[in-house]
Amino acid sequence: MNTKKRFLTTYDLILSALFIALITVGAFIKIPIGPVPISLQFMFVLLAGQILKPRSALLTLIIYLVMGLLGLPVFSGGGGFSYVLTPTFGYIVGFVFAAITVSFISHSVKKTFSKLLLANFAGFLVVYIFGLSYYIILSHFYFNMILDLGAVLLFGFVVFIPTDLVFCILTAVISKRLNPILAKHMS
Repeated sequence: MNTKKRFLTTYDLILSALFIALITVGAFIKIPIGPVPISLQFMFVLLAGQILKPRSALLTLIIYLVMGLLGLPVFSGGGGFSYVLTPTFGYIVGFVFAAITVSFISHSVKKTFSKLLLANFAGFLVVYIFGLSYYIILSHFYFNMILDLGAVLLFGFVVFIPTDLVFCILTAVISKRLNPILAKHMS
């Protein structure tokens, strides 16, 4: 009997591919407001963190990021290496760290609704810390723009709070319902 633990199972790889597809499709379901559109990407990133184990969540989002940087149009504004010079790239990098943060929290505790919601809120903060920081740094050092911090917070964070809070709650509900079903298939 082979007791060696595999890096990722076939089931993990299938779920990873599914989440890459969902995040990509979510990028194109968007409401354009300002430089950063509201899209379903964030919701699918949270769900990936809730469902996938930390290693799978990290791998999934890194593959998504690399696909976009290689030119596949998986980001809400397309793809390609030049995407690193767009205001939204920091949010995409934040997705990688948010997914792993959500996954670590979700998989280290009993999956109650409140714990899943807390994990999503942590992911929410991670995305915006990366997104806003990158936007400010890129604007200042690359575009030589002096930004009004109030405007940056308003258009890069505050306008997204209502929909992202709904995504956090909705994802916790979906995850709470899906986890028992998926647990049966993983054993």
